[in-house]
Amino acid sequence: LLQIKDGPTLFRINVSLNGKELVVSPTLTDIDKFLQKSVKNMAESAKVFIRWMNGTCILTPPQFKEDEEVFEFSYYDDVEKNPEIVKLIYTLTNQTGKVYSTANKYLDGWRRYDRVMALWNPKRKQQVEKLRPTCANLDSAMSNFQGIRETVEAQPIYKDIEFLHIDVTSVALGVAKQAEVWKSDYGEVLLSTSRVILIRLIEKINTLEEQIKLNTNNLDELKFVLNIIQHVQSLMQDVE
Repeated sequence: LLQIKDGPTLFRINVSLNGKELVVSPTLTDIDKFLQKSVKNMAESAKVFIRWMNGTCILTPPQFKEDEEVFEFSYYDDVEKNPEIVKLIYTLTNQTGKVYSTANKYLDGWRRYDRVMALWNPKRKQQVEKLRPTCANLDSAMSNFQGIRETVEAQPIYKDIEFLHIDVTSVALGVAKQAEVWKSDYGEVLLSTSRVILIRLIEKINTLEEQIKLNTNNLDELKFVLNIIQHVQSLMQDVE
C-alpha cells in the first residue's frame, strides 16, 4: 500500500553505532507515529467539506451546543465509518506491523555481533590471557575474526524492506573494524604465548645439548646419554 512499484522507498533509515549499540534514525516507532498521524489527518481532512442543508445547495451553518462547543455537519463521520476506509486502515496497520517486524529481525542480525560474538566485550582479552590458550586455539580465533570481517564486508550495506530503505554502511564498517581489533589483540596474545614457548624450548634444548655432551666413563653414564638421545628423538617426532 505504501510502496510504488519500481519507485523509491518512502522512508530512508540510517543505522550507526554508538559504542556497541545500534542507533536507528528515524526509529521505527517514529515512522509508525508519522504514518498513523498521516492516516488520521487524511480522514480528518473530510471535516473541511461541510454538508448542505436538506434539499438545498446551502452549507449547513455551525451548530452551538450547550457548552458553547461549535459543531459542524461535515463528511468526516461518513469517511471515518465507511467500511472500505476502516478495512483499508486495518490492512495498512497490519502490513506496516509486518514490515517493522522484518526490519527488526534484520537489525538483530547486526546486533548479534555484540550479543552473540561479544565483539565489544572489554574484558575478553584479559579472559583469553588468563586461560593461557594454545597457539592453535589463538590461530583459530584469529581466523574466525578474519572471517567475520570478510563476511561483513561482503554483505550489502543497503536493505530495502517494502517502504523502508535501510542504510547500515556505518555499522558494517564498525563491525569490520572491531573484528580487526580483536584479530590484532589475539595476535599479540599469540606472539606473547609463542615467545614464552620458544624461550622454554631453547632452554630445554640447551639443557639436553649439555647432557648429550657429557663424558661417558662408565655404563651408567652411557645409558643416561642414550636415554637423552632417545628423548630428543621423541621430542622431534612430537614437533613434526
